[in-house]
Amino acid sequence: MEWFKERLLDSFIIFLNMILTILILKACLNIEGTNYYFITFLFVIGVIITWVYDEKVKSLERKLVLTMIMLSAVLLLVIVFRKYAVSFIIEGIGNNMTHITSNMREGWPSSFSLIRNLFVITIPTLIPFAMWIKKRGFADIIILINMLLMMVYWYLGYYEEINKVMYIFIFVSIITYAVNHLGNYRKRLKRKEIRNNIMTSKIIWATIVMSIVSSMFIVLLPKSSSGKFSKIITDKVVENIADDSGGVYNPDKYGYTLAKSGYNDSSKILGGPINIDDREAFKLEYKGNVKNEIYLKGSVKDKYTGTSWIPNFRLVQKGNMMDSAYIENFVGANEETMTIHPDYVTTTTLFNPYYSKVVNIKYNSDNKTYVDKVNGAFYSEKPIKTEYTINFYSNSIYDKAFDTPLSGSNSVEINQLLNNGELANYLQLPDTITQRTVDLVYDIVKGTSSNYEKAYRLKTYLTQNYTYSLDVPSVPEGKDFVDYFLFEEKKGYCVYFATAMTVMCRIAGIPARYVEGFKVSKDKESNGMYKVTNEDAHAWTEIYLSYNGNNFNAARALPFTKIDTVPTAYQYRHAKEAQNNGESNSSGLDGSKSSVDKDSNGNTKKVDLEKNSSEVKNKTYYLYLKILSPIVLVLIYITVRICLVVVKKRKILKSDSLIPLYDYCKFRLNKIIIIKSKNETDLEFAENIPNYELSKKMVELVELIYREFYAQEDDLHYDKLQMIDYIENVTRNYQGNMKYLIKKYILF
Repeated sequence: MEWFKERLLDSFIIFLNMILTILILKACLNIEGTNYYFITFLFVIGVIITWVYDEKVKSLERKLVLTMIMLSAVLLLVIVFRKYAVSFIIEGIGNNMTHITSNMREGWPSSFSLIRNLFVITIPTLIPFAMWIKKRGFADIIILINMLLMMVYWYLGYYEEINKVMYIFIFVSIITYAVNHLGNYRKRLKRKEIRNNIMTSKIIWATIVMSIVSSMFIVLLPKSSSGKFSKIITDKVVENIADDSGGVYNPDKYGYTLAKSGYNDSSKILGGPINIDDREAFKLEYKGNVKNEIYLKGSVKDKYTGTSWIPNFRLVQKGNMMDSAYIENFVGANEETMTIHPDYVTTTTLFNPYYSKVVNIKYNSDNKTYVDKVNGAFYSEKPIKTEYTINFYSNSIYDKAFDTPLSGSNSVEINQLLNNGELANYLQLPDTITQRTVDLVYDIVKGTSSNYEKAYRLKTYLTQNYTYSLDVPSVPEGKDFVDYFLFEEKKGYCVYFATAMTVMCRIAGIPARYVEGFKVSKDKESNGMYKVTNEDAHAWTEIYLSYNGNNFNAARALPFTKIDTVPTAYQYRHAKEAQNNGESNSSGLDGSKSSVDKDSNGNTKKVDLEKNSSEVKNKTYYLYLKILSPIVLVLIYITVRICLVVVKKRKILKSDSLIPLYDYCKFRLNKIIIIKSKNETDLEFAENIPNYELSKKMVELVELIYREFYAQEDDLHYDKLQMIDYIENVTRNYQGNMKYLIKKYILF
């Protein structure tokens, strides 16, 4: 039991760091259902193994023999139970880690059971090593290991996950560092046979308080800022960790999805709660003629399952240019160029504007490019790290805003709707589509004479009857996403509107597909450079409005037309801020009744931007909490310090001995550089004090202590309170009032 008492603090520190490591892995690997009781049990096994090696097998020879016996026993068990051992290692660890990696790429969570076998081996094995490190005063290595682990995941793009555990990391690291160096200091005193009056409990509690205060200050630090060399380090991490296994090119492997910007992965689940920040994704350099928002296509998905969108129909070929048949559609159109600097987003997707012609990657000729000639998307073979330029056509006749009904000769209509071949992929509908959804679409498009008019009516219906919102619950299991949005939830963000628009167009007989990318507002332009953030991530719909003849290749060559029904998160939040500040918004926002509107007199009407204002209130409360929490903690700390000073003073006054008073006087005189030398007796120390009056009082006190300690005299009458007040006055006069208060009630 004595060993466990001596190692209790060390075990607690190791346990804290182990939990921190697990929390980092849990956040970054997206592990669900972590069993902390099981982890604690494995930790206890590791501590018992350490106890056996420290207490029961002390000699090196016996430790080596015990280790050989244990390894032989494990090897024997592997041979006897070979089938289970192979299953435990290959399937329970190897295959499970591959499964976790696959889930990470897809944005899926992983069960704790997938990593349990790895913990069974690593925790009991590494705990004795960690205890050995701590015993020898090298616990800082453990802090460094966790720091390196967090840095790797940070530069892999797990910003939000690392931010979630940053407070715990600061808390645990400060405690580990303080306890480790306290132990080292006590060992040095013991080796030198120096008397140790350090009260460990006080230092531990003070360290815990300071750890909490320090970790809370992390909340106030700007997390969206990056260091000078962040880009260089990120590139190196991605280059060495990203898998480049060759073979058939897979654009989904590191392709862009909204999941990279804080939304849920639409390939797995549509809608639900999201967490979007204003972290930069990349920079866009463009000084052209496009006057409205700039749409940058990322991924195109065509198969709707009722709960997700899956990319199914593609024609990915090696190259960087669209077909000549496609380019012929833009004879006479303006050709422009824009450049993208992918500083922070890690993806193989080459974001491109509408009606792109060719993409060129700068400074990296070995990174091959691919073009999806069906969906008008571009990709690189490896995660793109250098800037690239895109040549595209602007002012295209296909670039319709659908702001007004179709009229005159500007129409580009379908002469013959193609219900088979390639376009059939954009008319696919699952069995989950409800009859009331179909009936609603038919009622909306009833009496229309063209697909353009159908699309215009569908867009108008969505924008006038549904509300844009970033605060939505998860979609109930078993319900079709579009049906739930149209008839029950009736609010949502871009994924809701784009999915509904795409599916409703298909029901109406219009080939349509779902697109994810970025929509960059022109008000973010600064000298031709745009800072594109996660708030600009967006989803919208593309529809096919033209077909010439019966040639499928011709159908492929003609471009789709985009339809957007709602703003981005940036535009939405920007409009809310403008309305809250009493500003007018003459242009409004494209889509949904969350826009700021005007009445007939030109005055701004206050339109509800959110049916439920809890989102704004919660953010306000959270902001206040971030600002006030550190202040409250500091006040609590100062209050506790004052209480401790008062309690200590009362203990001295109530004590029957004068020794606590003398120790207190020495402690306070140390603060003004009156320090007792190791070679001095207590009386010599008192006599050598430069201040005559102070020296006289200290000599008087020491002489009484000698009588108390050596002559065993009791009931020595002495005014303790007067001496305490005198010492405090001397300290105050030496330090000044402000410094005196800070050192007494805040610092140690």
